[in-house]
Amino acid sequence: MLRHLALPVTAVFALTLSACTGGDVPDTVPSTQDPTQSVSSPAPTASDASLTPEPSSPEPEPLRAADGERYKACADGACEVIVTVGTTFALDPAVAGGMDAFEITEIDEDGAGADFDGPGQNIHAFASAGAGSFVANGLPYTVVEVQDDQAVIRLGD
Repeated sequence: MLRHLALPVTAVFALTLSACTGGDVPDTVPSTQDPTQSVSSPAPTASDASLTPEPSSPEPEPLRAADGERYKACADGACEVIVTVGTTFALDPAVAGGMDAFEITEIDEDGAGADFDGPGQNIHAFASAGAGSFVANGLPYTVVEVQDDQAVIRLGD
């Protein structure tokens, strides 16, 4: 009689075992997170920082000169003005060794060139920014600072 019971018990055990291991197994594990809680973003990484654009460099301060753009202040041979290529003004020949006109002819990153003109004479001078003065017929010409297409120049001491 035990023999007849062994077969049905074995069959039931085998069916139970196949029911546990057979069939569809879900691809995901149920979440243990409370659905009312928000999901936080992952902490930024070093590679995320490289995607952030670098701030642009600030604009340079505008040039400043004691006499601004008042070129009549230069007539007496003593001024500090902001100039561009083509800036011209009159000089008193008595203080400029006979020169009566001044013109800026070039500006580059190194300095500025100028023509001093008078009856029968022309002097071209190029002064480097911050590197001393050029003296034209006794009148010192200094380039204080250059910025893009402008320069601050000083005439006189």
